[in-house]
Amino acid sequence: MQIQEIVLDAQTSCFEAKLGGGALIAESDWPKNPDGDNLTLILSLPCKWLNKIINTSLPEEYFLSVFSTYLPKDYFIDKITYSGDPQELLDIKAGYTKVVLHRPMAKEINLSEYPIAESAIKVFPKSIEEGCVPLLSFFSEEKPRMTQNKNMELSGLRFVCQIYAGRLPQALEGIFDLSDAVGYLFLDESNNNGLFFVQTA
Repeated sequence: MQIQEIVLDAQTSCFEAKLGGGALIAESDWPKNPDGDNLTLILSLPCKWLNKIINTSLPEEYFLSVFSTYLPKDYFIDKITYSGDPQELLDIKAGYTKVVLHRPMAKEINLSEYPIAESAIKVFPKSIEEGCVPLLSFFSEEKPRMTQNKNMELSGLRFVCQIYAGRLPQALEGIFDLSDAVGYLFLDESNNNGLFFVQTA
């Protein structure tokens, strides 16, 4: 299986692919979860760049911003986990995570109560073994074997990327609450809606 492995770099720009930091989004569009907490930006991805590396068909002048509940003082993984339970999926779709396709603003903002440090995303081609559960961060045109595969309602969605917390810098290992958690991003290209959720290894 061919992937584009993610390597993080300290040198970043808000107009390039990155993990963490602020988003190029209007203040009124910054998402909140059902508890009223401002979500934290996980990924900011220029669609032109994403189209190039994994052949998506997103509008090139837009950005894809991925947000998640992040409460470092509390246990929160249950709010962002989906392992096949329909109620978990309902909670995710209610707004505990959010994928936003938007035109980029001229300046980035950060309304998260708990922002995470930003890092530039660089990608490098790599081959991984078919059928394994890859514990690393990458983009791919193919869906890998996930940590939990039973009863997943992902029909019509294409895999975009996964972020493995265990390979992130130590300061970021808790962005999904547990250090062995994997965040998965899927996209419905028929309407450009996205789904982001976490599973544990």
